[in-house]
Amino acid sequence: MLPTFGKIKAVKYLCNLILVGLWFIPNASGHPSYIGEGQPSCVSCHVNPAGGGALSDYGRAMSASSLSTKMLFSEEISESDIESYSGFLWKTKLPRWFRPEINYQGHYINRAMGRPQSESEYVHQFLEATVVSQHLKNDALTFVASAGVTPARKRSSKYQEKVHHELISRNHYGQIKLTPGTFLMAGAMEKIYGLRVGDKSTFSRQRTGIAFNDQVHAVALLLHDQNMDTGFQIHAGNLYQEKKYREQGANFSFEFGETRFWRIGLSGSYSKSETLTRMMGALHFRVSPDDGVSLISEFGVIDTNPESSRKEFGLYGLLKGQLKITRGLNFYTAFEVFNPEIGRKGEKLYRAAPGIQFSPIQRLSIKGELRSQRATIPDAVYKDTWDMITYLTIYI
Repeated sequence: MLPTFGKIKAVKYLCNLILVGLWFIPNASGHPSYIGEGQPSCVSCHVNPAGGGALSDYGRAMSASSLSTKMLFSEEISESDIESYSGFLWKTKLPRWFRPEINYQGHYINRAMGRPQSESEYVHQFLEATVVSQHLKNDALTFVASAGVTPARKRSSKYQEKVHHELISRNHYGQIKLTPGTFLMAGAMEKIYGLRVGDKSTFSRQRTGIAFNDQVHAVALLLHDQNMDTGFQIHAGNLYQEKKYREQGANFSFEFGETRFWRIGLSGSYSKSETLTRMMGALHFRVSPDDGVSLISEFGVIDTNPESSRKEFGLYGLLKGQLKITRGLNFYTAFEVFNPEIGRKGEKLYRAAPGIQFSPIQRLSIKGELRSQRATIPDAVYKDTWDMITYLTIYI
């Protein structure tokens, strides 16, 4: 249960959490906490230098040799032999112009455990196929296209039991490598902002408009070297949305640090539609004090000005930590806070989520977490809600 958040208790609790986080450190499947595996930059393992989406050959090999157990292999087999089974058709060599990938993710959730309104359901989060086509010397020209099905958003599971699925393409873009560390991209892609955490339900993704289906049609320039990653993006919003909801604007992200141990960064975003103007800014950092141990955080502000309601200036925070127990098995914990309106006596949200992630074999990940959320308003604290969530991720 989360503590009562008076000023002194809040500071004390946060300090304790940071100390605990250094030892109980989310998700080691190629997200920002992968710095604990010695890979601080997304460009190491993803086709998109900004992270997310299809894995490169190196990313697949690293996932097979570092993030999965050796359950299917004998102890005598070498890591290079294990990596050779990480291709789409295992050891079959495919041409550079045709590199397919299939991803599935679903989760079982038990909401509000122990309460009369408690309910459970299994959600097919998405099933997606991606093809990467690379050309010219050193893969200087790359095309990426994906297509999949995802559950349509529903207003209430009580009144709409049947879930309709819709076809969606989250990524389809072209990418030119101008120099070994300079990339120019154009097409549909994720926004370049903040940390690319895998859990899109965090406040840092959900409240900033960077969730599962919040891609934009954009042009982006990304710069990478050993100690720095920078991204600039100009976008026309999501062209599949109704025109009045398309948020046109620009984003940037900058990250710098010693390659192996720490990275600190800054992100900013401005977007405007017929119904909303949104400005955001964030500070984020990642640190790895030892192999298999990592701590990541993002703290930001969101300034929104809807046409039909009052302006809001909010604050969000994310702190996540991970500890590798053994190869393929990781313990993680997370703490989040969201204040929709700084300076006003409104509702505030706090969330804590410890969990375990297990990758028994290549291409399969199982993650279970217990998520506690508390809402507070002046002179009142609601009872904590507890959700149990189990995630299943498969990629081929």
